[in-house]
Amino acid sequence: MRRIFILMTLLLLATIGGQAQTIATGNKWFDGSILYKTKVEGTKVTLMGTTGVEGGYMLYLEKTGNKPGEYVLDNRNQPEALSMVNAKPGWRVNYVRQEGMYFLAIRNRAGDAVWVATLTPDNLKDCRAQQADSRTKPVSFLLQNWLMNSDYLSQFSKKKLRLMRNEILARHGYRFQSADLNDYFSKQDWYKPGNNNANIKLSIIEQTNLQLIKSEEAIPDAQRTYVIEDEADGGPIYVNNAMSFLKALGNNRTIIVEESSYINLSDVLNDEDECRKAGIKFASYGLNEVAKNTKGIFSEDESDGRQLTIMGLHDLTIRGERNTQIVVEPRYSFVFSFINCEKISISNLTLGHTNEGYCEGGVIGLEKTNQFNITSCDLYGCGTYGIVANECNGLTMENSIIRDCSYGIMELRGADMVTFNRCDFYRNREYGLVFVDAECSFVTFSDCRFAQNKGLLFATNITVKLEDCEVHHQGETGQTESELDCINTEWENDDNELEHRAIGPDANI
Repeated sequence: MRRIFILMTLLLLATIGGQAQTIATGNKWFDGSILYKTKVEGTKVTLMGTTGVEGGYMLYLEKTGNKPGEYVLDNRNQPEALSMVNAKPGWRVNYVRQEGMYFLAIRNRAGDAVWVATLTPDNLKDCRAQQADSRTKPVSFLLQNWLMNSDYLSQFSKKKLRLMRNEILARHGYRFQSADLNDYFSKQDWYKPGNNNANIKLSIIEQTNLQLIKSEEAIPDAQRTYVIEDEADGGPIYVNNAMSFLKALGNNRTIIVEESSYINLSDVLNDEDECRKAGIKFASYGLNEVAKNTKGIFSEDESDGRQLTIMGLHDLTIRGERNTQIVVEPRYSFVFSFINCEKISISNLTLGHTNEGYCEGGVIGLEKTNQFNITSCDLYGCGTYGIVANECNGLTMENSIIRDCSYGIMELRGADMVTFNRCDFYRNREYGLVFVDAECSFVTFSDCRFAQNKGLLFATNITVKLEDCEVHHQGETGQTESELDCINTEWENDDNELEHRAIGPDANI
């Protein structure tokens, strides 16, 4: 009787264990970028993924009879979806419930996890907020206490990834026998009884993180998602199309746009697969509202397309050779949007839109970005404003042009130490052309020209300073700190071109 009871108990425990590791309809899984919802039909499981934009990704799993919680990928008819998880049809998928962790892990032929998604009750917005918050935490803390994912690891250079997995092992006393720490994965017996490292005991978090780091290191650089921690080796990076330009973006970089290049960023930004190849992330609208320390290069959803949004970069220079132009197609997006960036320089470029827009979308948008310099550039509509700057410090524009914008020349909110030197502003319309709110300070125009513009010229809540400027305006000028004789209200505001000044792109080459 006792033997029967024990046997029944074991069978019951086995059944409970099997159920506990069975994916159920309605389960939600988050992999750091995509939220998947589960539909189960017999032995077949469908993971329906969404990124918050139109379309989605489908992963198809088939339950195996080998072990509890074990499935295989069955995307033979849609293999393109597997590119998002760096996997191939037939690879094993495990539902892991261990040490308080509940997650799916796709494993390659060697048994290493290449992708994970954690079980969650949250919606996509909350999941992404948690993901953004993780980027503010010390990496050393996360290595032990948080299950990483491909989206998180994609931000690091391979050098940094090596340091991360070496830290996991060193914390447990692993003694590296080689000067080349990168070769330990090739030593298949480092953990076996009899060697000096046999007593290493990794938690499920550390073990999985180690495998994910290894898998991320194995991805060719051309296929990796954005890498913002890398520093470019050697000299400048030369680009001539949207793909090469977006791939080149990063910290401590000088990017040279080759002569006569016409780069339409929308060629890549509007296609999620192309964005992945370029190493940038698809994102929903409102990146300026996410965590301050979020870093990366994004294709951000806007009303009629997508814009390039760059977050958390520093020491980036973008310089054009002769006759170089960068444009976007959506009317309601910026050509460049910078958030939380520092020490950015743009020079000798023509930037604009292919179509005219209203309400939203200028040429350069700056949010909490400091030490931003524009030199010898031509910013043209049909963006609403040439420059929109919020809570920025140290914005300078020199030898440049803002023209043909549909709402005005610029919009400054909470901006300090803003200087325009030897710039031309013309054919802009039709509201407050230079808008400066009361939170701004030290806004100066020196040796600048204003002409052929329509609307209130200086719609300001403070007094801006004009030094040696030439102003030809038929309407209201607003309040400025300047001599009135620089204002010519009799100017004929027709289509006559300004007398050429050697400013803008190519002027100093």
